[in-house]
Amino acid sequence: MTVLRGLRLACVALLAAAPALAHDEATLDPHNKTPGTHLELRELPPSKTSVGPRFSLHATGVASGGPFEVWTQDFGNAFRKVASGLRVDEAGNVLPTAASGRGGQARPSSPLAFSPGPYPRGAAWTIALVAVDRSVRVFASAIPRPIIGRNRSCMVELELVSPLGDRFVATGTGFPPAREVTAEMRYSDRVIEKQQRASTSGRLPLNVLFHKADEPDRRAQYVVRCDECEVAIEYEWGTAALSRR
Repeated sequence: MTVLRGLRLACVALLAAAPALAHDEATLDPHNKTPGTHLELRELPPSKTSVGPRFSLHATGVASGGPFEVWTQDFGNAFRKVASGLRVDEAGNVLPTAASGRGGQARPSSPLAFSPGPYPRGAAWTIALVAVDRSVRVFASAIPRPIIGRNRSCMVELELVSPLGDRFVATGTGFPPAREVTAEMRYSDRVIEKQQRASTSGRLPLNVLFHKADEPDRRAQYVVRCDECEVAIEYEWGTAALSRR
């Protein structure tokens, strides 16, 4: 998914064009992450009080210590700081600064949980672990509410990439190697068909789905079919696609 990752990062960079602080404009950009570092989002079990998925952070290539901050970027918005005074332990877990108990012994702490809360379907959420002096900058992204369809081994996913809700990127995996497939987008009275060929590993080429803003009906369907499987996805676009639930 190298091309999709590049497209996503380009969209993230554009969305970050209005940063919270001018100082962070040049540093909170996934293109400028610290070389050799990696940030993993690990989904946690749901809690009774949380809305949407929760993630802990695990960093590699980052020296233990701190202090660190966590910034998040909601879809269509600039980065904002959500936590500070954090540390990274030797295992790479992002934790609150250790508190002292009786006798001056550090009390054990659990990894922090971060959640985007209600979120648009198919939209990426980006999180940054940043050293206070900006010497370390590492980023990760997730799609909290994915738009996915499956049939047998075939899987198709749509990612929302426009802040207007009118553009999606479709990807697919698990299709018969080197097999030709038909991709069809239906919305309003339009039917747009495209022929694609799966790679030798069963991946489909990227397909960018555009919707014209003057159409009144904001419901759509994307269907990918071949002899072995057919995957259909129902979704909304435009203002309806930006709904946070």
